[in-house]
Amino acid sequence: MIEVINLKLIGITGDSGVGKSTLALRLSEKLKCPFLDIDKVILNSEPIAKEDRTPQISKMKPEYFKLLIDNLENSNSGISILLNNMVETEVNIISKENDTIIAEWMFLPYLKIWKECNTKILIKADKELRRSNAINNKLITEEQYDGCVSIVKVDYSKYDYDYIFSNNYDNKSLEDILDKF
Repeated sequence: MIEVINLKLIGITGDSGVGKSTLALRLSEKLKCPFLDIDKVILNSEPIAKEDRTPQISKMKPEYFKLLIDNLENSNSGISILLNNMVETEVNIISKENDTIIAEWMFLPYLKIWKECNTKILIKADKELRRSNAINNKLITEEQYDGCVSIVKVDYSKYDYDYIFSNNYDNKSLEDILDKF
């Protein structure tokens, strides 16, 4: 359970490579608040240099994603309980010094924290544009993208959002999103 009553949570979700982390970082700079990259919470990892970065998603076999989603949808599963507890613990720690936190994760709507979010954001991007951006920026190889990222499907239509943005991977798209806040 999130312990802080007046905490403002901003949740950002969307497919891998749509710009969730980029938006979370820029929005956290604008609002002067921290953002929680849930991939890093789960993997207990430190941020790594952009030139060395590959999406966390490329490390998991595609067949495990359905298993992960099935477990996250079942709030009584061990995996769901574990992940929810990890994220809630981090939020409670961060909230001791901050009244606003941005959380971002591809599977964020499956977590209990999603219901606590005051602002819920979905970011979308054209599939081919998303693919070429990830590959051209050396965030992932073609093989990784085609073998894993393109296969993972999350049904975001089941959830409600305060904002749904399209990322065209240009500064104007990002600035248009940031101008809403």
